[in-house]
Amino acid sequence: MFLAALGPPLCQFLFSYGSNTARNAQYIGEVFAMFSLGLVPFMFTQLQLRVFYSFHENRTPAIIGMVMLVVGVISDLVALSILPARQVVIGLAFAYNLVTLTGAVLAWPLLLRRVGSLDGWRITRSLVRMFLATLPGVAFAFAVRAAVGSVLHPGALFGLVATVIGGGGALLLYALCARLLGIEEFRVLVRSVAGRFGRLCNKPASMWLP
Repeated sequence: MFLAALGPPLCQFLFSYGSNTARNAQYIGEVFAMFSLGLVPFMFTQLQLRVFYSFHENRTPAIIGMVMLVVGVISDLVALSILPARQVVIGLAFAYNLVTLTGAVLAWPLLLRRVGSLDGWRITRSLVRMFLATLPGVAFAFAVRAAVGSVLHPGALFGLVATVIGGGGALLLYALCARLLGIEEFRVLVRSVAGRFGRLCNKPASMWLP
């Protein structure tokens, strides 16, 4: 969600140089934002297919892949037919999200039948909590984009300021909301990072010398 909200300013900061215009950089960011919305179903699909492969089963992933291919071709043709030229690539990104979502939806019951239980309730509950935790940060990122856009023109400086302030504030809000909602995965991540950082700081001085 944060990548979707901050994709356009981030890409304006990264790509508004040389012969590339701020408007083109923003378009790259819009495509990036659309792709980022499909990260969760993409992750689910790839993970589930690899579970099938771990059982040395290739037929089921092949069938799922064929269905995904058909959905992708149809979605791409629809995007090419109905969207204006300027929006076609964004439409193709949306079509790819539909492809990965199709794969995730198809693979889940087939994998459930194979392994017996996937702990779906716990996974769903965690994903819902994570989604809720992102909402204040997303709202803050959009508010920062609007506020910075009212002062600065589109371009690298706008992208830098909007990304740093919007992204930094969004991450802080997510950390606060994750703590309030009791997201265990976030606690594990924080403990892991803190532990690694602590071990790094406790290394003897000789370790830092050439």
